[in-house]
Amino acid sequence: MGSEGYILNDLQNPGALQLVYDTIDKGATRDEDIKTETCLSEGAIEETVSGLRLLRLIKKSQGEYQAVDLTWETNQPHLDFQLSALENLAKEATPQDWGKQSVVPLTFEFFVAHDLQWFYEEDKRLVEAIDDWQADTKEYRPTYGDNNRYEFNTKKLGNWGRLAAYLGLIQKVQGKRYAITPNPDLFYAAIMRATDAVGFTDNDAPHVEIRPFIEWLNENLLCISLVEDTKVPPIISHVLQQLIQQERVQYVEATDTAAVPLAGVSQSLPGIEADANTLRVIV
Repeated sequence: MGSEGYILNDLQNPGALQLVYDTIDKGATRDEDIKTETCLSEGAIEETVSGLRLLRLIKKSQGEYQAVDLTWETNQPHLDFQLSALENLAKEATPQDWGKQSVVPLTFEFFVAHDLQWFYEEDKRLVEAIDDWQADTKEYRPTYGDNNRYEFNTKKLGNWGRLAAYLGLIQKVQGKRYAITPNPDLFYAAIMRATDAVGFTDNDAPHVEIRPFIEWLNENLLCISLVEDTKVPPIISHVLQQLIQQERVQYVEATDTAAVPLAGVSQSLPGIEADANTLRVIV
């Protein structure tokens, strides 16, 4: 996994990520330029540019920073930033050859796979379970120095919580408590891109079958999979339910493939058809 930093150590306060990214994108190429434009402390700048580099959103050459173009255009600048960062992390989250920063999507996958819909960042049993699952089930073992393994602990869970909230995957509830409630806009943007990549158009409406969509998500944005290969995980189902209730998508039977229920969601809700297997974008 190389000798680069580990994002849950290097980035504890993600709040200035987009500010510094935008400042570099507008031409502030050195630390002193960033300080002049943002009034951030030297320590905050050092931490933030380290985070941006680990998210593959900036590069540094001959002492100067350069912004990497965002890969999403939704007309929502912060959403574009979130999606681009998540996509960069997903590109390196490859089983058998995990990138060092795969801890970000893998920790989200842990919560989705175990249907844990909230957490307290100082829960020692939880961090032990996450650490064991990442090392033993996923075979993700990031190292430092002389092949020493980073162990997941409460401090890292807190740092993950702040970063995951900044990237739209979870929400801070109160104090050190978080809810695993992803921003529906993330998933709507993902659905729109997936309809182009692995979907189809019917009656002028973009469609994507749920199985190819989940597979596309797993390869391009988030580490998730169907429950027992038959159902959409409850956490993801609830996000899709929000989009259905917002009348942005419908869940319909559009192909002859098997139905895939939204776990934890009533299949009798308006916008969900019996034997549904496909997301249809409402246009």
